[in-house]
Amino acid sequence: FDYSSKEGALYLGDDSVWKYVWGMEDRGQLVATYMSIPTKTKIRGIVFEGHYVDGVATMPFHRKDGLARRLFINDAKDCMSKGIDILLLDPFKHHFYRKMGFEVAFDNNDLQFDYALLSPVRDTKLKVLNGSLCENEWLCEYINRARNKSWDISCYSEAIDIPAYANTLYMRKNMKAAIAVDKDDVIRAYMLYSTKDRRMTVPCFWFEGLSGLHALKVFLYRHKEQIDSFHMTRVPPDFPIDLLLHSAWQGGSSMQFKDRPSRMLRVIDPLNCLDKAINSHSSRKVL
Repeated sequence: FDYSSKEGALYLGDDSVWKYVWGMEDRGQLVATYMSIPTKTKIRGIVFEGHYVDGVATMPFHRKDGLARRLFINDAKDCMSKGIDILLLDPFKHHFYRKMGFEVAFDNNDLQFDYALLSPVRDTKLKVLNGSLCENEWLCEYINRARNKSWDISCYSEAIDIPAYANTLYMRKNMKAAIAVDKDDVIRAYMLYSTKDRRMTVPCFWFEGLSGLHALKVFLYRHKEQIDSFHMTRVPPDFPIDLLLHSAWQGGSSMQFKDRPSRMLRVIDPLNCLDKAINSHSSRKVL
């Protein structure tokens, strides 16, 4: 998002993003900088401490001077001294960060399909709660619970969102949520979405078990009069498309499922990470 917007002001106003800030000066003027925000990432079920890199900026007349590389090197050394395993970021140019040791590490796919391709739905015993996040504080509390649960039980490699980002998410006027709960108010599925020009964009779609998937599918199905197409921007490679759609193409309607890797990762101390990975499942040590 735009740092000059209201969302940007809220994000930058969160103290947590300012704990570690790196910068380079030239004759008393700041010419390059970024924030290194503490977070956690999970790889094959193992949690690693990490820093999320954001706000990378270099003054135009100092670009290609290698300042960002020097900042990353200093940050990596500092992280290693503190036992931080990984640096993460969402790149604007993949090749730029590959030169600094980063590589795409989180599988992600992009799914787009027309409403006509939704397969018939079946009723579930789950109740779906939905509404605007910025207008319903109770809904934000449900989303916090859902996000924590999805992190705890996830079998995918992913990074937990930093709190400052979540706060900006809740104030977006067009951002809504749908949450499927059972009779005991246990969350079984949730999705975040926005709508514009008869198109629903879904940046998050999570479910636990088939009942959760079908509950959200019923929710999508009920938008026949308002929505012509859907765009899920983040789904795993093994997302069960066959349980959501009846076909990939029919009568002019189509589905697209594309590889869309986004987040990049740099391992700061490979041996330490391997030691954690092996010793979380074994009593043997890496020598």
